[in-house]
Amino acid sequence: MKYISALLVTIIFSQISFAQETWLDKIIEKNNQDSLQQEINNGEKPAAHKHLGEWSPFFRQDMNEIWQSIGIKGVNYYCVGGPEQNNQYIERNDFKSKYYQAWLGIYVIEAKNKLFCYPNDSLNSTSYENIKNLLSIGVLDQTSWLFAMGDTSAANSTSIIEPGGRFPIVEKIFIDGQYAPVIEFEMKSHSDLTDKTSDMTSVFAMPNKEYWQKQLRANHSLTLKGFYIYWYNKTKQTLKIIYGTGCSFRTSDKVNHNTYPLLKKEMLDIARSIKFIDVR
Repeated sequence: MKYISALLVTIIFSQISFAQETWLDKIIEKNNQDSLQQEINNGEKPAAHKHLGEWSPFFRQDMNEIWQSIGIKGVNYYCVGGPEQNNQYIERNDFKSKYYQAWLGIYVIEAKNKLFCYPNDSLNSTSYENIKNLLSIGVLDQTSWLFAMGDTSAANSTSIIEPGGRFPIVEKIFIDGQYAPVIEFEMKSHSDLTDKTSDMTSVFAMPNKEYWQKQLRANHSLTLKGFYIYWYNKTKQTLKIIYGTGCSFRTSDKVNHNTYPLLKKEMLDIARSIKFIDVR
């Protein structure tokens, strides 16, 4: 399981100064500059943005190798809580931040052929089977990410928490020319917080371990809590999934943290604002 060989930051990382306010922006710009064949195959992508609130611009990642086991091809566009001014680490890795371990992103998946064992028109269903299949896409993503970040137990790290028969449907929103359900879910997983050094941890910069090691272990357990907005566009022959997550975890001082309620409205507002453009 590899995450982002393209991002494996052949990014001439040594030429980027952490002292600059926009160091993460420069990494993202470098990562996204080349043409991506799967993006061309999809035929569309989310319109570029500089920043969405405190979130970084989108990283772009070809997911074909990661999703190979379920026969799906597509691209992941994802944001993280960026660095505060003059910080040399990103907010995603600051356990005191509401952006700790949070994700906001979009899967754009090629759907010219049947994706699961039912017609693609049923991808818009709110059935338990369909939502579990869609969530399996995110499980593979999270698992591969942890593996790439050096979590030695990544393979068994992430699983869907069964909701007891059906996933909560929060609302339906109008997006990309059609209505799409917003469902909520929870997954058992791990943090990617670590004191190991690698190409990946150099890009997704960590605080010094002295800052967090009295409260947390590296790769500690947590629960991802979030939403999926999903829709199959028959005209474009794509499946799109917008996802947003916070997390809950417990620190050594016996304080329970839950960031999803702090992020939910912000992430849903951003999701409603996302537009898609053609790729040729």
